[in-house]
Amino acid sequence: MNRICFLLLCGLALGFPIGIAPSLQAEQTKPRLLLIGDSTVKNGQGDGAGGLWGWGQVLAEHFDLSTIEIDNRALGGRSSRTYLSEGLWDKALAKLMPGDFVLIQFGHNDGGEMFKGTRPRASIKGNGNESKEGVVEQSGKSEVVQSYGWYLRKYVEDAKAKGATPIIFSPVPRNMWKEDKLNRASGDYGKWAKEAATESGAIFVDLNEIAAKRYESIGQEVVSKEFFPATDHTHTTRAGAKILAECVIEGLKSIPNNPLKKYFVANRRPANQLPTGAVPSSIQAELDIAYADDDNPRHRLDLYLPKKPISDKPLPVVVFIHGGGWQNGSKQGGAGTVLPLVSTGEYIGASIGYRLSSEAIWPAQIHDCKGAIRWLKANATKYHLDPDRIGVTGNSAGGHLVAMLGTAGDVPSLEGTIGSHLGVSSRVACVVDQFGPTDLLAMGGSHNQPGSPESKLIGGPIQENQEAARTADPIRYVSEDDPPFMIIHGTSDPLVPFNQSELLLKSLQEKKVLSLLVPVQGGGHGNFQTPEVAERLKLFFDKHLRGQEVTLSSQPIISH
Repeated sequence: MNRICFLLLCGLALGFPIGIAPSLQAEQTKPRLLLIGDSTVKNGQGDGAGGLWGWGQVLAEHFDLSTIEIDNRALGGRSSRTYLSEGLWDKALAKLMPGDFVLIQFGHNDGGEMFKGTRPRASIKGNGNESKEGVVEQSGKSEVVQSYGWYLRKYVEDAKAKGATPIIFSPVPRNMWKEDKLNRASGDYGKWAKEAATESGAIFVDLNEIAAKRYESIGQEVVSKEFFPATDHTHTTRAGAKILAECVIEGLKSIPNNPLKKYFVANRRPANQLPTGAVPSSIQAELDIAYADDDNPRHRLDLYLPKKPISDKPLPVVVFIHGGGWQNGSKQGGAGTVLPLVSTGEYIGASIGYRLSSEAIWPAQIHDCKGAIRWLKANATKYHLDPDRIGVTGNSAGGHLVAMLGTAGDVPSLEGTIGSHLGVSSRVACVVDQFGPTDLLAMGGSHNQPGSPESKLIGGPIQENQEAARTADPIRYVSEDDPPFMIIHGTSDPLVPFNQSELLLKSLQEKKVLSLLVPVQGGGHGNFQTPEVAERLKLFFDKHLRGQEVTLSSQPIISH
């Protein structure tokens, strides 16, 4: 009998998939991202008990889990020494396969007693090869203790032997400040972690420094209030863990020839949204349409039209404007928001680009957005859209720009001369502002610095150019005839203070503009990981663009 046929029959008899004998069946279909460390990586059982979270518990949202598996085997209270001595590393190592990755972060528990007391877990300080033998008082067993760096090098050596890629992280900073600067670990465990990585040939990420800079940019008051419990300077809240996870990703993305690049979440569709690169067959996409009659690639918009609209009448339009601090981002990011709306047959969707602050300062950005709105209205007949029913939404910097479209629809100085439809109104019918800045001078902290996104937007430090900054404030232009507003904002947003949305709401309500603020409880700067945000957004557009009898709620949404 042919050997291949024999193997096929054996596989069938033993219950394996057709054509795959036991010895040929892959044991692992995708690589594993193994995390080892202490409670700052995984707190408790990993369920957020007591409101404490490790960064490894929220890391998954940054990866495409269809291409890589995350295995968080960190355990609270463990040092670089006890993770090995308790057999935790051996169990993790047994499952390690070629092509896997190991993220290593220890240091918070490597001090203290070495042999005495109830928690003898200290390693020898440094990265040397010295050792110390003694009897562990608690167990009565003899143990040879090595240096902190030795244990890290041991993990690296073992991981490499299994064909895995080890990455050492310096330990995350504690919430301990001296004036406006956070204490670093650059003189001890951060330094030794780097030395161990260099000596062992592992990749090194200075998470301590990255996170410290992020904390300082946010400010001690917000960090202490939102990211740490009142009586704990080491363990973070969920909001704090999310910030640290973002810092982890920032560090990983900075690695030359990044081996993890293809697994990041940017390579897949956002949760609860349709893919940006795969338009459903029910939708016609017309991409890179020039709206300004020039060759500037930022003066382009993407248009999405349902092939089977629910009505023969012209459809309302939802326009998305991307974020990115006015210095990054592109219109491609808007498809994930508008495609689900277009797929219902009830809407036309558009996503527009605009010049970034590195190319042109304010008010170029709002000039571009208004030019795009005018182009859509001027081409209403061609695309069978209703020029009087155009709603806009955007996040962060995009939220700021849609708020400007809403409040400055009647401000001649902000119309600009983009495109050839200058006689067409740029007013919109309704606005969904998602966590956009509204009063630049009131943001405070790092936003006042010369290199901040806000300062780059207006071409100089905002506090030194206050009048220019005020021209970019949506709240400055609020008037009684502004369109309806819905504002969505995470209460723990570390970048755009939640108060920015409260200020806009207050200004709108003082002018009796129909408006509501939807807090996302515990939510950060977007990426709320809950479908309820998209559901509220659609209800708002259904009411104000389609005239549906729906109830809009300002009840908080719980961020998952």
